[in-house]
Amino acid sequence: SRPAGWQLSCWQSCYAPRPAAYDGFMATDDESDTQVRAPIEERADTNVSSVYSMGEVIGRGGMGEVSLALDRKIGRDVAIKRLRVDAPTELDIARFMREARIQARLDHPSIVPVYELGKDQAGKPYFTMKRVAGTTLTDLLTNPTTTRQRLLRAFADVCRAIDFAHTRGVVHRDLKPGNIVLGEFGDVYVLDWGVARVLEDAVIAADIDRKSTRLNSSHEDL
Repeated sequence: SRPAGWQLSCWQSCYAPRPAAYDGFMATDDESDTQVRAPIEERADTNVSSVYSMGEVIGRGGMGEVSLALDRKIGRDVAIKRLRVDAPTELDIARFMREARIQARLDHPSIVPVYELGKDQAGKPYFTMKRVAGTTLTDLLTNPTTTRQRLLRAFADVCRAIDFAHTRGVVHRDLKPGNIVLGEFGDVYVLDWGVARVLEDAVIAADIDRKSTRLNSSHEDL
């Protein structure tokens, strides 16, 4: 028999904060950034309400919130993330757009794909992504009916996703049960790449920053 709370103890030990040296993770020299998603669509001035039918808010963070939405153009359910602050600074906007670009470039089954990145008519950024339905690992760990087999399968999927991100020079830095979702059909997702760190000398870091700055500048020119 297993002691009470064994699931929570197991996962907490696996996802305990890494030492400071972990932030210096280096990808091997022979790794190239070749496996990336197709470029996401960028819009510099969009009336969001005319493109998407907004639904309920399903998540809030320090600066952003995620809502359900329907893409009217193609009839697809999506999740849309927007800044909550009324008057975001240039740094707020740059960080938000950088999060979207980092997530969009990590092409892995357990990382939520980003569909579109842009700014609305008020100049506030948003990005749309796949709508994910499921249960957070936090809830599953406190559910006595959760089996060890399900947790181990999820653990393996999370490890593969994080290993993939590391080979692309990206460190998540906020990996915890609340940022892991298990779907109804065996799918597992690692969420919230908002504080991810990209190697400063990596090609993708320069590309992400350059494109985010370009989109920001294009909106200011309008």
